[in-house]
Amino acid sequence: MSHARSLDFDDLEGRKLLTAAHHAAVHPDHRPASAAAHVAGPIALDGTLVVDAKAAKTSTDAYGDLTKETPVHGFLNGIGAVHGIWAESADLNGTYLGPDKIQLNTPRGSFMIAFDDTTFGQGIQTPQGTVYDVAAQQLVDGTGAFARVSESGSIQQATNANESVVQSFTLSSNRRA
Repeated sequence: MSHARSLDFDDLEGRKLLTAAHHAAVHPDHRPASAAAHVAGPIALDGTLVVDAKAAKTSTDAYGDLTKETPVHGFLNGIGAVHGIWAESADLNGTYLGPDKIQLNTPRGSFMIAFDDTTFGQGIQTPQGTVYDVAAQQLVDGTGAFARVSESGSIQQATNANESVVQSFTLSSNRRA
């Protein structure tokens, strides 16, 4: 039967060596790969997310507030493929409890963007029937490679002709000079 051994110092020819040490502890100026993968500062979220309205699920909390969670997936330039959940909430009386949030996941981490869908203006309807509305959005939280990033821009919502089903979101980041 083997016993786990705690970390300690071994004497070897008058030199002390730390056994079972992590590479970064031995070489303090070397950053681990996960830290090197972090993005710092502003990023761009440009691309389209497809909304799977048929897979939406609604839940009710202890106060009677409703939260509808709808799967989304897509591709954002500079980030790649993403998937996640769009969440929107209303109270017991149907009053909007914003902001809406879209939590997106990637192999490098996750991030959340928020937007107030009450700020969508008068939509523009295409000859095909799709209605486009635009609102401000902002990255509000991140993990992994997205833990220290910032972003703001606009989100364009595309719905069917009677604006009852959201079909997609298009994200466009503000450009910084």
